[in-house]
Amino acid sequence: MTSKISFLHLSDIHFCKDDSTGLFDFDKDLRNELERNLESQRVKFGEFTGIFITGDIGYSGQEREYIIAADWLLKVCGIINCPPENIWVVPGNHDVDRRRIEGSKELRIAHKNLRDINVDSLDQEIKEIF
Repeated sequence: MTSKISFLHLSDIHFCKDDSTGLFDFDKDLRNELERNLESQRVKFGEFTGIFITGDIGYSGQEREYIIAADWLLKVCGIINCPPENIWVVPGNHDVDRRRIEGSKELRIAHKNLRDINVDSLDQEIKEIF
C-alpha cells in the first residue's frame, strides 16, 4: 500500500492589520475563491499533508497581521483537513517590523553597515554580527 503526500503551497499572502477584515478588504474575494477551489481539490485529491507558506505572511511585521493570518490559515486547515501543526512558514521581507530598526541605535548601525558593505564581504559581516 502506498500513502500519498500532498502539500498546499501559499506565498505572499500579505495580510494587513488594517485592511484584511473590514470594508476595504481588497483580497476577500480572492481568499473566498481560493477557499472554494481548495474544497474542490480536497474532494478530488483527498486530505493534504501540510501547508508551506513562503514569504510575506504579513505586510509590515505587525502582530495583528499574524493574528488575522492565523485565523484564516486555521480555516484553510479545516477546509483541506490538514492539522494546524503541519503548517511550515518561511518569512519574507514584509514580515520584518521595521519600527524595531528605528527604535534601536544598534540595529540602525548594523542595518546601515549591511547596506553599505561590499556584497563579497556580506556573509562574513553577518557572521560577525551574530
